[in-house]
Amino acid sequence: MPNSGYEVYIIVNLLEIMLFKCKLFSILSLLLAINTLSAASPPAKFAIKTNGILVLNDTPSRADSFSEIFENGVFYGRLRTNNFYFRWNNEDPNHATHLISALGASVIYRSAIYSDFEFGTALYASQAFFDDVNDPVDRLKSGKDALSRFEYVNTGNKAMAVLGQGYLCFHGIPSTQV
Repeated sequence: MPNSGYEVYIIVNLLEIMLFKCKLFSILSLLLAINTLSAASPPAKFAIKTNGILVLNDTPSRADSFSEIFENGVFYGRLRTNNFYFRWNNEDPNHATHLISALGASVIYRSAIYSDFEFGTALYASQAFFDDVNDPVDRLKSGKDALSRFEYVNTGNKAMAVLGQGYLCFHGIPSTQV
């Protein structure tokens, strides 16, 4: 007796469900494996707290000579992307729906500690992407920091590179860093 269309439909649906479960199981297994491997890996050089504060875990060593200040220093780097989309139900001149994205990077250098002194510096760079015809720069909300608005207004440049940190730290007072 030939199969009815209804029986074939049930079999196809069951196969689709089984295929979905196999895919889901594979994805979950992969995520579990990645989690297990990452737990066994050495700690990261830095971490970012939920409030955006950067914590540098890999601290520089001490230097015995002036040349070792640079040789034993530590570099930290990261790439990042930001996307900001704002949609207003009632648009007006101060509240316009807009989208801005940016790709950026930062490089931080911390010197080795020599005679209880350490110095550090950081360079930050970003390239913003937005529709400057429909989204004027003065209406960009959080994404306004993805570019220099002054530079954009005067030159049209949507890129930014700045020296974001420069410091000198003294470790000679116990339990403090000045």
